[in-house]
Amino acid sequence: MKETVAIIGSHPATREEFDWSRTDADIWGFNEALKADWFERADGIFQIHKPVIWRSKTNRNDPDHYQWLQSGKTPVIFMQDKFADVPQSERYPIEEVMALAPGIGYFTSSVAYAIALAILKGYKRIEVYGVEMETNTEYGHQRVGVAFWCGLAMGCGIEDDFHS
Repeated sequence: MKETVAIIGSHPATREEFDWSRTDADIWGFNEALKADWFERADGIFQIHKPVIWRSKTNRNDPDHYQWLQSGKTPVIFMQDKFADVPQSERYPIEEVMALAPGIGYFTSSVAYAIALAILKGYKRIEVYGVEMETNTEYGHQRVGVAFWCGLAMGCGIEDDFHS
């Protein structure tokens, strides 16, 4: 584990600000992003949705997503549980993460889960790219959870660098 984690979302406005030649940061992405041409590599992927979503053959972003998850040719995949059909799956440590802010459990998006896990894992710096929080759902619902976990990270002495 490196001291910095770069959390890379899909929004083109700032995802391209990340320098993929860097070797000083662990790189985390979301869902189907790693199969996109622009996403060069990852140390971890968050697929925190329910199995009915990621097992669906009618996945709107990538109909072959489930096959990719099953391939074993992926980085670690943080999921709600360890799934036998997803060899690289790792159960998201929800209880340990929730203990960081007892009684709050404020998870409104995969990005919030990623920032919370970065705090738990002890990263010294969290960089976020490609997360704009500009659509109605993101701005109205998801943004506050991301803001909460960023604030908690800063309160823990973790440096935040949010490109947005």
